[in-house]
Amino acid sequence: MDLFEQKFVELNYTDNRPSHNGDAAKECEKLIRAEESKGWQAGQVLIPLNETMCAGGVLGCQVMFDRAPEMPMICSFGGF
Repeated sequence: MDLFEQKFVELNYTDNRPSHNGDAAKECEKLIRAEESKGWQAGQVLIPLNETMCAGGVLGCQVMFDRAPEMPMICSFGGF
């Protein structure tokens, strides 16, 4: 059994232009808060070089989320 479930969410910035004014960080924070409300925890923000980088800045990234899988409830009733 895996200790954690993991998922990757790709975030491409809305207008396909590089972010110079902090919009990329704001969009990434909005994504992280939305996933945290669903029980996921942000593990890492990955910016793949040569794929999402350009001369003007970053075009996108991937955010890795993880959470502990739900465990079934086990009940114990004495000697039964």
